Amino acid sequence: MAQFPVNTARVILGLLAKGVTRRHPDIRFIFSHGGGVMPLLLGRIAGFNGWRTVGETGLSRLFPDGIHAEFARLYFDCAQAYAPEAIDLMRKIVPESHLLFGTDFSYFPVSHSIDQLHRLDLNEQLHSAISGENAAKLFPQFASISPL
Repeated sequence: MAQFPVNTARVILGLLAKGVTRRHPDIRFIFSHGGGVMPLLLGRIAGFNGWRTVGETGLSRLFPDGIHAEFARLYFDCAQAYAPEAIDLMRKIVPESHLLFGTDFSYFPVSHSIDQLHRLDLNEQLHSAISGENAAKLFPQFASISPL
């Protein structure tokens, strides 16, 4: 249960630190589970500016725009990240247009994610955006599919 969100964070950190997302700005990377534990680690990584071996120079080299800005360019499905605290944190870090509906089908029925999304205290606009409008903008060929 703990390894999946950590693995997601490792992949994201690796892509950001190696400059892959900056070298390929037209690729819209979509990560599952709201980025795993990565949103929780951003502040900690940004705080490495005080370490002798990393420092501000090292962080600036790795994340020229800052790690929060680099992370905010990515897209995230919300599968298993529909807890209010997870959504609230993501909304503080990434544009709401980067949050997508997601499920962990076949581990959980799709209805599980739909129920979790409906239980969140979101305004109608954000609910619609996550339910399908954001994905329709990324994948216009699927825009005719009705949202949740």
